[in-house]
Amino acid sequence: MRQNKVQSQIGQNALLLMISLASVACQVEGARMGTSSLGITSQDVKTTAPSEQSQSQPQAQSQSDSRILIDTTSIGSNQFILLQPIGTVLMSSSQLKLADGNYQITTRFGQGDFGSFQITNGKVRSATGALVASEQSISFDPKKLTTLSINPSRLSVPIQGLVNISVHELGVVAQSAITLHVPNGSYSVLTRNEGATFGSFDVLDGQVIGTHGALSQAGNSVGFDATRLASVSVDPAVLTVSTQTFAYVRIADSDSVFNSAVTLFLPDGDFDLETRSGNGKFGGFKVEHAKIVATSEALIYAGEQIRFDLYRLTSVAVKPVRIQNSAQYAAFSADLPDLSASFNSAATFYLPPGKYAVENVTDQHEYGSLTVYAGGSATTLRTQGQLVTEASSEVTLELE
Repeated sequence: MRQNKVQSQIGQNALLLMISLASVACQVEGARMGTSSLGITSQDVKTTAPSEQSQSQPQAQSQSDSRILIDTTSIGSNQFILLQPIGTVLMSSSQLKLADGNYQITTRFGQGDFGSFQITNGKVRSATGALVASEQSISFDPKKLTTLSINPSRLSVPIQGLVNISVHELGVVAQSAITLHVPNGSYSVLTRNEGATFGSFDVLDGQVIGTHGALSQAGNSVGFDATRLASVSVDPAVLTVSTQTFAYVRIADSDSVFNSAVTLFLPDGDFDLETRSGNGKFGGFKVEHAKIVATSEALIYAGEQIRFDLYRLTSVAVKPVRIQNSAQYAAFSADLPDLSASFNSAATFYLPPGKYAVENVTDQHEYGSLTVYAGGSATTLRTQGQLVTEASSEVTLELE
């Protein structure tokens, strides 16, 4: 009996030993075949051998990517550049995380080529064109670019610098003289919002070789030919009835803001004349062949003059009244921010449709607002806050 128990125990131990050896054998075979103990094979994990990856194109960013400085100091911080093939747009010096590969720097939309460079093992190895390479940075050599100047300040008189321009391919916006360093190519000059075109100029090997449209050239200085532009005169003084209050208006496309009589030189196109912040629109005018040919809404023209048709605007008289606080009344000074028109006594404004806030000049506390609806009659005026609509188009500002 005892002998049988011993034999049974030996048999059980032998069976356990066989199971253990079989398990080890399975693990070894799994490792050889690429199978884990969780049943995941090597085919389930997608990998790419280094030999299969292109060495000429940048790879996806990883922890091994290097930080490379793109230094635009020498060409200024006012123009956009494009880093290809990753499509990054820069307008100032920037440090970027870049993988090994070949890169090209162009103007904003790719028309002008500054040059190319290569990164190998995390370092800049070579550069072409107007680019200058160091191990961890790329800069620009202005001597290998065309240096030119553009001065739009004389597009307005007697106040200069009211007309903003845009050099489309560079993303540059300016209202006074600027200096640019650009590669070979053609460049167009438009109004700031790019709704109307002054013309274009061509650059080749360090020189401005030609201009088109209303642009002129003197060496590498690009100017504007006023004889090919419309002379547009506007005087917003009639929009207020007060010797102390002046309303600012804005020609939207050229972003020209003014509150006194000016003459602007504008290219062919359609333009809107608005309140300063654009909340209200007086109307539009059209320029063709360097002349004003049409106006709309509350604008009329006679020759080179743009005038306001006051009968198509709403006359609003704002009158401050004292309720209790005499000190506040004595120190009263209000502002219509949309016109940047300040007043400290009764004032009348001719307004296009829109909503206008009335604020305290000192602390910008809003007294209330008035809304002008299209039509110009007394029924088109609504007020809220401390502003109260009275007879006709009068508004009372109640100072508590």
